[in-house]
Amino acid sequence: MFHQIADIINEQPNQPTLIIMNSQAWGHVLRLAYYLPTTFPISLLAQNSDNLSPILAENLSKDSEQYQRILWLDSERPVWGKPSTEEQKQGVKTVLDDNYNLQFFQRLVGTWKLDNFMMNVYEKIE
Repeated sequence: MFHQIADIINEQPNQPTLIIMNSQAWGHVLRLAYYLPTTFPISLLAQNSDNLSPILAENLSKDSEQYQRILWLDSERPVWGKPSTEEQKQGVKTVLDDNYNLQFFQRLVGTWKLDNFMMNVYEKIE
């Protein structure tokens, strides 16, 4: 499942990318990091669902031009937190919709029951 994310990164390797995720589970974070290329401009923001949109908004307000692409991984089973509510998802969408367009979304399912994400890929509005 995480190799699919790396494949998307590899399509445009020099495009600065932020990956946001509503899980801080070591299994999710470490396996994601394992598959990501280390030489490309990639950052990760992993927060519980209730903190994700305000911290994302704060980070993007510091430098709205920093990321050309954002991959939002919404875990249905974030282990140490609760799944995102519709209100929390809307909060993230509202932050992203100011400067980004949704390009596509895809369900990602891995080998563990905990590996169940909805991936949303956003591109910077030119």
